[in-house]
Amino acid sequence: EELALYSSPLVVSFGEEIDEAIRGCFFLIDKPSDNYRIVRQAIQGLIHLSKQRPTLRPQVMLKILQVINSPRVYRSHPRRFAVRGIGHIATTDESLVTPSVELLLKMVDRDHEASKYVRKAAFCALSRIGHSTHSYW
Repeated sequence: EELALYSSPLVVSFGEEIDEAIRGCFFLIDKPSDNYRIVRQAIQGLIHLSKQRPTLRPQVMLKILQVINSPRVYRSHPRRFAVRGIGHIATTDESLVTPSVELLLKMVDRDHEASKYVRKAAFCALSRIGHSTHSYW
């Protein structure tokens, strides 16, 4: 009976819906509109979907880094949200903790990041990782 649940059309369509949602989020980030809230929601969607599908985390991290590293394309608010997203994703995957912490430490440094708002978001993301992963250390 459990096996029948996994092969039902409902589960297959749910997987297809996740794929479609991911493609939609990538599209909204790749073609940002003037309304920064749309990009922010797309980032939030990717973070949520990466919790549903751990195999997506590397792609999601790359897309988030694209937003962070493009200050001329994305306004400060989506970039801050992307930085916070790194903290969220790192808390769901122990293998991402160390690289995420190293990246965020660079963002806190004024020599690497000009935006004080992004630096503050990086500090908050570090706090989130430290708070939720202190048992790893």
